[in-house]
Amino acid sequence: MRPHGMTEKEWLQRADKLQMMLLSLLSGLIVGAAVLFVLYRWVIPTAVQYHGGLALLWHDVIVERALDTLTRTSRPQRLLKAVQRKATVGDPRV
Repeated sequence: MRPHGMTEKEWLQRADKLQMMLLSLLSGLIVGAAVLFVLYRWVIPTAVQYHGGLALLWHDVIVERALDTLTRTSRPQRLLKAVQRKATVGDPRV
């Protein structure tokens, strides 16, 4: 169903542009996912294995920030929650 005042040719041109935009977006997402997969599976583990500083950088900068964003909590909050789950009732001095 096309809007009033729009010719068939204009409608088809708009539909073609929209289709191209969607295909561009989809291909960009696929390429981005492939790049992230390659980085996550091969490049980063290899680099981290041979350089300790990169391992610290990877964990503190990338992994921790990703977890902060995904869980909407900070590292201390996640640690506290884990300790509270594992805690048992009793005298802490024992």
